[in-house]
Amino acid sequence: ANAAGLLGLVLVQTDRGREAEPLVRAAIRRDPQNPVHHNTLGTLLRAAKRLDDAVVAYREAARLGPRLADAHVALGMALRESGLLDESRAALARALGLAPGNPLAHLHTGLLLRDSGDVHGALQSVSVACELAPNLAEAHINRAALLGELLLYDEALEAAQRAVALAPERIE
Repeated sequence: ANAAGLLGLVLVQTDRGREAEPLVRAAIRRDPQNPVHHNTLGTLLRAAKRLDDAVVAYREAARLGPRLADAHVALGMALRESGLLDESRAALARALGLAPGNPLAHLHTGLLLRDSGDVHGALQSVSVACELAPNLAEAHINRAALLGELLLYDEALEAAQRAVALAPERIE
């Protein structure tokens, strides 16, 4: 089960979700109490735009691994994308309580705050993500956008330049 789960995770991370799903589901059948397998399933379902199914998988990962911060971050992300902002807020708060230094938890808390209309709070959270993970391009991209929304153009330009330097392929 561990080999199948690991292979499934690698395939998910290389955008080969179609190949990964049967392996991850086999890993879950062999080891249904492993939260990492459920989290991996959620990731591939989310990538396939199957958000309802992803939320179910992430909820199971968080239930089985209540101290697994990554499961709560992933659940929060999927819930936000599903429009369930209050539940997303709770999941991300749990993640931050478990791992206050998790940059993805800060980034997605920032995105949630932006979705809720709190641009200043969003900028604060996304900026923490940038400090914790200076090479996380997604954080810098979002920081640049938030600074632009706040009309802080010089800082937005600097953040955008950092984002381009980190991930030129992400800039259209």
